[in-house]
Amino acid sequence: MGTGMAQGQLRGAATLLVWLLAPLVILWPLARLGFIYALGPLLPWKLIVYPHDWIVFRSRYSSTALFSGRMALIVAATQWVLVIAVFASLTQRLRLVHQLWLAPLIILLVAIALQLLIFLCGYQIEADWV
Repeated sequence: MGTGMAQGQLRGAATLLVWLLAPLVILWPLARLGFIYALGPLLPWKLIVYPHDWIVFRSRYSSTALFSGRMALIVAATQWVLVIAVFASLTQRLRLVHQLWLAPLIILLVAIALQLLIFLCGYQIEADWV
């Protein structure tokens, strides 16, 4: 692999990672400082990036979580590491400006695909906003 290809992969991985983490890095400190309105955008972000701890199987009278808290974190981290690796590999020859607009689209497509997979497997998202 040439230096240019390695730089392209690194640039692609960094671009997607920044798009994934920027809302958390920007808004979480504001929410901790008391700006309660900063929490509003974080809730949809969590539904897009990390719904894994909200996946439940609903029975007639109760809900059972699919993953424990730790396992949900492991599954989510594994998912996004794989997505970042594939994105970096497939977009290594693209210019940064193209990677910048493609990254949020890929994040949304992965989120939609995950929601569809959860639904098709008979599970539901039960958001715990507390």
